[in-house]
Amino acid sequence: MTECKWFAVACLALAAGCTTNPSSTTTTLSEFSGSYTLQGKVMSATDGSPITTGLTLNLVQGKTIRNDYSLQTTGALAGDYAFSNIPLPIACGDITYQLAASATGFEPFQATLNYCVTPNDPYNEIDSTYNFIGNVYLFPLGATAPNYTFHVTYQGAPVANATVLLDPVNPVNYDAESNALSNDLGVTASLSGTTDNNGNVVFAGTTLALGASYQVQVLPVQFTPNGGTAISLAGCGASGATCPGLASAVVQVGIPGNPVNQSIALTGLAQPLYIASDSAQPQGTITASGQLVITFNTPVTLVGTFAAAGVNTATVLTPVTATLSNGGLTLTLAPATGTITCTNTTQACGITYSDGTALVSPVEYPAQTSAVFSTLKLAGNVTPASTVFMVGP
Repeated sequence: MTECKWFAVACLALAAGCTTNPSSTTTTLSEFSGSYTLQGKVMSATDGSPITTGLTLNLVQGKTIRNDYSLQTTGALAGDYAFSNIPLPIACGDITYQLAASATGFEPFQATLNYCVTPNDPYNEIDSTYNFIGNVYLFPLGATAPNYTFHVTYQGAPVANATVLLDPVNPVNYDAESNALSNDLGVTASLSGTTDNNGNVVFAGTTLALGASYQVQVLPVQFTPNGGTAISLAGCGASGATCPGLASAVVQVGIPGNPVNQSIALTGLAQPLYIASDSAQPQGTITASGQLVITFNTPVTLVGTFAAAGVNTATVLTPVTATLSNGGLTLTLAPATGTITCTNTTQACGITYSDGTALVSPVEYPAQTSAVFSTLKLAGNVTPASTVFMVGP
């Protein structure tokens, strides 16, 4: 007779997880009831050297305190440790463990572990056992955190008066996080700073907790480039958006791989370059000279040439003359030919301008290029008029 024995309750809760073999009395649980191995290296956080002497590791599983780990004390693998046969949770978040480490001359360390897997996990499973990496960095007694500087930019330009927040996060170590285990330091204060005119904000090491993990958040801010209008910039971090300039929006203070100088590139909530006015608006405007005058919200530079085509005219039009004035705020397009001959005097005729190879860039952000007629908009998301009528019907 086949039976589930002592784990009958688990079988009832996980009907699909308890299976029987008709030819055997062996009963197996799903892979969520398997085990995993936690392995890694214990190192000094100051220079990365392995710690092997005066070291004690304890894995707390409920009421059980385990110290049955292996530790390499010599050779290239010195400092490597491993705990095996750690029960996996039936569902993510069901089981939480504590890993405590202490060594002579170093600050104590405690990490919260909450590893879980998905069915047929291709990354960590070896011979039905899951393996996770958890490196432990210990800080010497009396060590202090370094200063951390965050440089906030938009399109390469420094953003002043941006609020940068460092919020301590619950340092639970999951598979998806860094291989460096986060130190659980208990209550840690949130920090706030404002960028200076160079876009920099410095958090003094005396205010940071060594080994703590902080979520970096930059609040939305209004940014005004020189000679332009204000641009609304999106924040990043805990608000949901990522910080593009950071490898991770979480900084673990003092841990190797977390540089003390970090860049954060913000993104715009709206396109920073748009057309403030277009002399051909409204559509059908007659201008005898054929000139089209476009005014931008911020000064621009121009590369390439515009093209033009006749409207109800046989005149051959060559690339147009394009002139920037008013410090780059105004673009004037003019027909290369001085006379337009209408093919039908009962209809309006003129010239339609097109982008050709021309691209404009805000002076403050030369890396951002836009085609005037196919990309840029007037206020209200209105497409700019590109046709100037020189003769009416």
